[in-house]
Amino acid sequence: MISGFTLSRRRMLQQLAAFLGATSVALPARAALKGVFPADPALPSVIDELIENRDSAAVIGAVYLSRIEPAPSVEELLADIHRSLQEESLPVDRHGLLRRIEFDFERGAIVNLNGWLLSATEARICACYAGV
Repeated sequence: MISGFTLSRRRMLQQLAAFLGATSVALPARAALKGVFPADPALPSVIDELIENRDSAAVIGAVYLSRIEPAPSVEELLADIHRSLQEESLPVDRHGLLRRIEFDFERGAIVNLNGWLLSATEARICACYAGV
């Protein structure tokens, strides 16, 4: 006998698979940020190493950018991220970005995107891929 939970879970997984399939068809392959020239040339590489699924980041980033007028360019987003690292004297590396994200949560710099709570830094990072 199959429980009601199993059926609803299966349906949810089917819908998720359909959404991800549609998204992967609708979105072009996302380029790495390495061709963008921010204040610190190491930042795009660090972000590329941190993000595993660029297409998903682009979807999240597009939602974030749709709420900002005027939408910032990738260069402006990277400059904001770099500036936030400098404010905390954090290195431009994976550890520095992760620590900056922690600081955002600690200080309440949180963005609500369709029920998902992201730090402001996470939202900017995702928005970089929406703009590529």
